[in-house]
Amino acid sequence: MPRSLAAAIQAFLDYQAVERGASPNTIAAYRCDLGQFAAFVRRRGSVGIEEVGSADAADFQRLLRGSGLAPATVARKVAALRVFAKFAHAEGLMECNLAECVEPQRVPRRLPETLSVRRMARLLEGTKVRAPEDVRDRAMLELLYSCGLRVSELVSLRCEDVDFVGRTLRCVGKGAKERTVPIGGVALRWLLAHLSAASGRQPACRAKGPMFRNERGGPISRQRVWRLVKAHAARAGIATRVTPHTFRHSFATHLLARGADLRFIQEMLGHARVTTTQIYTHVDRGRLREVYLRSHPRALDTGS
Repeated sequence: MPRSLAAAIQAFLDYQAVERGASPNTIAAYRCDLGQFAAFVRRRGSVGIEEVGSADAADFQRLLRGSGLAPATVARKVAALRVFAKFAHAEGLMECNLAECVEPQRVPRRLPETLSVRRMARLLEGTKVRAPEDVRDRAMLELLYSCGLRVSELVSLRCEDVDFVGRTLRCVGKGAKERTVPIGGVALRWLLAHLSAASGRQPACRAKGPMFRNERGGPISRQRVWRLVKAHAARAGIATRVTPHTFRHSFATHLLARGADLRFIQEMLGHARVTTTQIYTHVDRGRLREVYLRSHPRALDTGS
């Protein structure tokens, strides 16, 4: 049984990876956040897990709140500590449940950042195609918007995950949950163009391996996609902040605005709960008034 806090944290990480199927990104975030807590406790003179008490957890939370970090970052670190504390108590590694000493951090819910249909089209269609890499980049951008993929799902996509006949792709999301997503006609055309352009240099790409590769033949990185999105947004003259997740938010918002059922969008996005998807039910004031004027029988005064 682990006696040090570091060993207990490693046992927790192993449990999350093996038993819970947490993604590598989630494991990395837990490792970072809990490592920060372990360093904090170590500076206070505690090494063994039996020395860690409620005061450590409460003081760590106060430190985070006064650190100047973004509220969402503080909330993530506090949530990581609470999940770890529940695990350690359930496994008998700690006598007390430190999660009871740490209040959940509330974060004001922000509306997702989206692009209008017109601006999204301007970003996508402004791509200049001069080389195979340009075709690859356009295919990635089109897939982000067409399928509402997370960037981690995009970069882990493999050739065998795409059904070109059925026009769907299979992706593995958070918690190792698998889902099947339809591919739009435009995205499919660019995806086929990418495979055709890449086949001369990477023949195996048609059968297996990463769908999107870097210049060295390895899978493209998340950071590369972030830089790509930023560059294309700037080239399209879009001054607002655009990230790969903006494509996902825009995908859901545009579907909802055109009458798609919320449960369908939930399935497409891979959300475990429909309450997560409900954030996309926001509408701007202009659209609200437009719908009212078109729908309410006495919205307009005809003078009769």
